[in-house]
Amino acid sequence: PFDGLVVPNVNVNIIDNDAPGVSVTQTGGSTDVTEGGATDDLNVVLTSQPLVGETVTVVLTPDGETDFGSGPGVAVNVVFDSTNWNVAQTLTVIANDDSLIEGNHNSTLTTTTTSTQPAFDGLTAPDVIVNITDNDVAGVTITESGGSTNIAEGGATDTVDYVLDAQPAPGETVTLTITPDGESDLGAGPGVPVVLTFTNADWNIPQSITVTAVDDVVIEGAHNSVLTTTSTSSLGAASTFDGLVIQN
Repeated sequence: PFDGLVVPNVNVNIIDNDAPGVSVTQTGGSTDVTEGGATDDLNVVLTSQPLVGETVTVVLTPDGETDFGSGPGVAVNVVFDSTNWNVAQTLTVIANDDSLIEGNHNSTLTTTTTSTQPAFDGLTAPDVIVNITDNDVAGVTITESGGSTNIAEGGATDTVDYVLDAQPAPGETVTLTITPDGESDLGAGPGVPVVLTFTNADWNIPQSITVTAVDDVVIEGAHNSVLTTTSTSSLGAASTFDGLVIQN
């Protein structure tokens, strides 16, 4: 009589331990990059499996200080489905090698998702803070034509080019004052300074001065003259361009 009995089904209530999510892992626990130098990696992966046939696109967006290889601030897409959801995909973070003097600073990477599966659409992950080492330093490069400056009283002149090594801040003006001693003339008379100004827009365009020997009547033989250069900034001491030590 026990054979073939109809026994009531038992309904089992299952609590699922899987939740849709995206994980962005920093190698070494932080992301450290250098302008024009070291890069760093991020690993991106889903924390649970999408439905078969569904795709999940993870969108990582850098601010303008960092680059995933397509340009500063350009987002990158990483696509997952039910077959590769748990295989981490690696992204390389590059510092935007600009010319601004910013000092060591930070960048922020944001993460969002899109999917036709509602559970995976609109997910976020904690922002990634990128530590950037700046490679820009205030300075002035002086280039003598032919590697030296050679002039003759009453004859040959020579030129010297001046340019900044880094970009001033927006709205900042950097002034170079070039002062000859009384043996040379920069166009306004013996020993009279000339002034060159640079801005955020033209800082990397060399400006040239012409050096002329003062044609005096003193028998001196071949001798030297010295041009000294000082710098000031419209931002004053707040700028590292103010009071630079510049070669003679």
